[in-house]
Formats: sequence, C-alpha cells, structure tokens
Amino acid sequence: MPPVTPGPGPAKPQAGVEPQHRYYRADVDGLRAIAVLAVLLHHFFPDTITGGYVGVDVFFAVSGFVITSVILRAWQEGRFTLADFYLRRARRILPAMVVMMSVVLLVSALIMLPRDLMDTARAVLASLAFLSNVFFWQELAVGYFGTFSKYNPLLHNWSLSVEEQFYLLFPLVLVTALKGGRRMTMLVLAGLSVLSLWAAQSAIPEHQSMAFFFFHTRAWELLAGALLALAAQGRIQGAAPNHDLSPGRSLLAAMTGLAMILLAVFIYAPGTEFPGLNAVLPVSGTLLLIYAGQGSGNVLSRWLASGPPVYLGRLSYSLYLWHWPVLVLYTLRFPEPRSAGVSAALLLTSLVLADLSWRLVETRLRYGTGRWARSPWTYVAMVLVLAMVALATVAAKGWPQRFDARQLMIIQVRNAEVPWRQCDTRLDCSLGDHFASPDYLLWGDSHLLALAPVLDQMLHQRDQSAVLAFSSACMPARAMAEGRGICADGARRVEALLESPSAPATVVLHAHWQRYQLQPGFATDLRATLDWLLDRGHRVVLVGPVPVWAHDVPDVLIHRSEEDRQRLLSQTRSDYLQASAPFWRAIDSYQRPGLHILDPSAVLCQPQCGVSGGGGVWYRDSHHLSQEGSAQLDPLLLPVLDGMAEDHREILD
Repeated sequence: MPPVTPGPGPAKPQAGVEPQHRYYRADVDGLRAIAVLAVLLHHFFPDTITGGYVGVDVFFAVSGFVITSVILRAWQEGRFTLADFYLRRARRILPAMVVMMSVVLLVSALIMLPRDLMDTARAVLASLAFLSNVFFWQELAVGYFGTFSKYNPLLHNWSLSVEEQFYLLFPLVLVTALKGGRRMTMLVLAGLSVLSLWAAQSAIPEHQSMAFFFFHTRAWELLAGALLALAAQGRIQGAAPNHDLSPGRSLLAAMTGLAMILLAVFIYAPGTEFPGLNAVLPVSGTLLLIYAGQGSGNVLSRWLASGPPVYLGRLSYSLYLWHWPVLVLYTLRFPEPRSAGVSAALLLTSLVLADLSWRLVETRLRYGTGRWARSPWTYVAMVLVLAMVALATVAAKGWPQRFDARQLMIIQVRNAEVPWRQCDTRLDCSLGDHFASPDYLLWGDSHLLALAPVLDQMLHQRDQSAVLAFSSACMPARAMAEGRGICADGARRVEALLESPSAPATVVLHAHWQRYQLQPGFATDLRATLDWLLDRGHRVVLVGPVPVWAHDVPDVLIHRSEEDRQRLLSQTRSDYLQASAPFWRAIDSYQRPGLHILDPSAVLCQPQCGVSGGGGVWYRDSHHLSQEGSAQLDPLLLPVLDGMAEDHREILD
C-alpha cells in the first residue's frame, strides 16, 4: 500500500529531499509506521504477531483519507486534472517498485528453478499492469500444485494493484459526485462503501480468496478514509485545532483507535474470516486515530508525529516493497526454520534497503524538478524496459540453459503437467476404459490426483474405469457436504453419485492426510465417512498418507550439496509413522468387513524413506508424488484392482 503524503511540494525542492508543506500531518506518517510494522512483524514472526496482516487495511484507510484530501483541495482551488493526478501517482509508485522488481528478477535468475523464475517474471508483468491481485488470486486458486505462488517474492504487490485499480476510477466518481454538492458526494461514497462491505462479507463463505484479493471487496476500506476526509474538509486537514474536540476526548479517541488496531493485530489469525466485517475493527481504529490527531491533537498523536514513527512512516512504502522479497528469497535459498536472530537480521536488511530506496529513488523522482523527473515518458520507459526483460524470461521458459542435464531431468519432474487437473470439484472425469461402466470412485484431494496417471494405466490394462472425484485442499469426508464452499459442493456431488443406482462398487480414498489429521473432529469425520460407505455395501480402500518432507525435494536435489541432501531428506519409517500418528490412531481399532487399508510407507520406506530411485525422482515438491513416485505404489494398488487387496498398515502402539 503506497503511502501518499498530502499536498503539493514547494516550487523548487532540493533534489533527493522530501519537502514539507502546510498541509503535512506528521501523525499520519506515524500511523503508517504502525501499519507497516504490523505487516512486517507478522511476516517475520508469524507465530507471535498472528493478525499483523491488518496493517494492509490500516494503509488502505490512510490512503483513502490522504488522497481524497489532496483531490478535494485541488478541486476547491480549481487546479485538479486527471492527467496531473495520474502523473503524481506514477511518480510516487513506479520508480521504487520498478527498481525493487528489477533486483528481484536478477536475484531470482540466480537461485530459482526455471518454472519459478517464469512465475516471478509473470508476476512482474502483472504488477506493472497493476493486475497482480487478479494474477495471484488465479495462481493460488489452483490448490496445492500452485504452492510456489505463496512464496513468490512479488506476492505482496497485490495490495498495490488493489489501490491503483481503485484510484483509476475513484477520482472520476468523486469529481462527478462533487458537482452535485457535498451532501450528494457523501451519499454516493457511503452507498458505495456499504455495497463494497456487503460484497466482501457475502463472498467470504464460498469465495474468501476473491474477497481478499479483489478491489471491489476492499474498496470500502479506502472509501472509509475518503468519507472522513470529506466530512472533515477544512478542519482535519488544516493546521488549526478543531475546538469541537477537547484534549481529553482527543486522547480517548486516539487510545481507543490504537487499541482497536492492536486488538486485531494480536487477536486475529490467518484463519480469521477476512476482510469483511472483521476488517471493520482495524479500519475504524485507523479513522479514530486520524480524527484524534487533528490540530494540536493529544499526547499519543504527538508521539506518532515524533522522530522515529515519522521516519518509519516515510519509509513505509519502500519498507513494504523490500521486506517480502528479502524474506522470500532468503527462505528459498535457506529453507531451514529461521531463528529469531535470523528474522531480526532480515528485518534490519529490509530497513537498510528501504532507506536507500527512499533516499536514492523515491524522493529524487517524486520531487525532482528536472525535465526527466517530471516527464511521463520517463515512467513509460522504465515500465517498458522491465516489461521486455520479463517477457523475454517468460519466452525463454525461465532460462533452463542455466542447468546441466541431470538438473534438467529433475526440473522436468517438477514442471510436468498434471493430467486431469481441470477436473477439480467435477464428476465428469474418468480414468481407464471410458466405454466401461465405472468400477471405482476415486475420492480425494491433489494427493489422489498425483496417483491418477498410474491408476489410469492400470485400469486401461484391465478394461476397467473409475470416476475421478478430486477437490484440491478438501478432505474426502461426508461431513464436508454439510458446509459451504467448493469443498462442500464436491462432497455433495460425491454423496449424490454414491446414492444413485449406478454407484461404483469400490471407493478409493486418498488425501494429504497429514494436512487434515490435526483438525478438530478429524477422527470422527473419517470414521463416519467409512461407516456411511460400508453401510451402503461399498468396498472401501483407504490409502494412508505418503511421507511428507520439510523441503521441496527437487529444489534440494538441485541446489544443495550431498551432505545437505542427506540431512534435509532423511526420514525413516518410524519418523513417518510418528508424523502421521493421528491418522493411524484414528483407524487403529476400526475394523469392518469390506475395508482395506494401504500403508504407502510399506513400499516407500524400507526402512529409510526414499525420494528417488531407478533413475527417477519420486516427488514433484515436498509432498506430492511424481508419476515415478506413484509407480512405486504398484505393489499396493495392483491387488486393489484385482480384488485381492490386503491390509498393509502398521499402527503405533
């Protein structure tokens, strides 16, 4: 979220120095410091600052207030033009962002595998078009096979895209509404804000990812700041105290506002439904702090207007830009768990880079008086140059020439297209002989999908067929059908199929069980699903969890030394059983005719769990089997298809 300081600069600012002006509010910069610190501490210390992501919402509200204040003053003084507004945005946003992305693309070329480098280059293009929120929404929607997107060094640019999409339309709406008077403008903005909040809250149950990333579900946060600026007009923006607010009330408002923000920072968690109504708490707290800081303000607002908070606030845009690439690129190169000291060092590195960016890039271009700094063609040129480099990287498929033949073989395993990936949540995909009546229902998540190529081949050889019921990141359990969203839709389709006269006789269940086994009610839901299937006369084959690794297997095999490979990819069957113990305990005493339980570790761990063999790599990431890895399960799966499945399991005492 790019912070924008209100008001025009002096006629001839000194190059590289941020000017002061009579409308400047230092406490607003201090508020930006709170916002950026919340985001940074959440990313560097996620287990402690669980709700720091609300700093983004603080930024949105501040930005809406500041930008609306700027537009209102320019409008009242008769000097507002859209061309000037968009040029100011370009001078504010593009230079630091282009420099950051150029460095990220260069470093990524040194440490990333081709597919990941391509994804980073595509993220550069999306960011330059201010569509990265849409880009990452699509990438993260593909489920487990899109997990790199969560660690893309440009993921944080989504919020910049939200703002710029908003500001592409907002000045037009505001200026048009202002022609109808202040009252009409308030009604229009308030109505749009309510609609946006309603859209966000309505989308959360089934489309929370969309609600998080899209500008129309975030617009109300910026509009809230805009409404405050419009309501205040000459009071809050001006330097004179507003005598309607006593010092005591001002301090109470400021403390309440700060408490609301901090409550969200420390109470909210990644699992909190968001943005929607839960975002009202930090946004309202932000508005209270802005309101309380007017004029002479109060002791809290004066502290926000002091040296350190103001310094961090002025750096907040660059600090936000640099912190995520620093964290992600380090993590990609050194995936071991970070100590608190390492996290602190990375945070300090981000601060140093932000300071350099602010001094050498932001202020020089934003306030520079030279023709090159004031010309829109300067910003067009820097965007085009970076876009051409990113396009060349995508066209070159991530420059695979950087790797040798052995590494390229491993890369191919990682990048191989996943057949039937388009079948997510559908029931119109089949494996094997498409002309035969379905003998099997294959029900699971992306771990089941990883087995699909091998199962398809086996079924073809036996003139059999199977219905593929795959829902990414969804546990195959009947209880899912009682909820809402994609997982519930998929479970209801499976339930309807299994209750129909043409239901397949055998149901094969497989999933990323280690992901679900710690969820409340996991054992109950699993057993209830087995009971429901067996009570209806289905033969059930339950395939247990595959061994899971802490690191991306292909990345370790390519980038790490032999010593590191031995250390990072070391797991025995006992380790596997301990890691998956909740799953095995859930079925320890569960025994019913018609149930066959297969233990993948019986063939993948003998007793050392393997990641490669026979000239192939068994994993495409840290937990999905490759086609070569799936083929290792032939000794377990073949008896299933031949109707002679045995119970391959080992339960911890």
